[in-house]
Amino acid sequence: MPRYAIIFHAIGLSIPVEGEKKKIVGFYTPRFINGADERDAHRKARDRLLNEKKIIELIAIDERISAPDEIPLEMDSIARVKFFSGRFRPNAGLVFYQEEPIDPPI
Repeated sequence: MPRYAIIFHAIGLSIPVEGEKKKIVGFYTPRFINGADERDAHRKARDRLLNEKKIIELIAIDERISAPDEIPLEMDSIARVKFFSGRFRPNAGLVFYQEEPIDPPI
């Protein structure tokens, strides 16, 4: 079965950060998974991602989201990769980003 690398992008979050005025509004995260095709791999990876403990804990902080499947989650990219890709560090993390200031300094 082919193996795929998928980059997911969560958007529209509102997660406070201790000691900061700006909130986390999104994140990117890679996932590696086997699938019959791209559609199958996307579905499997999304289902697994939304059931991960760290994602469930994260959404518990965002008062606007009550269940993992409510996270606005997009597939940013997908690519077929070699069999061993992502085997030794699967699902290795989340890259968060904060809201941008309305009027950035010049």
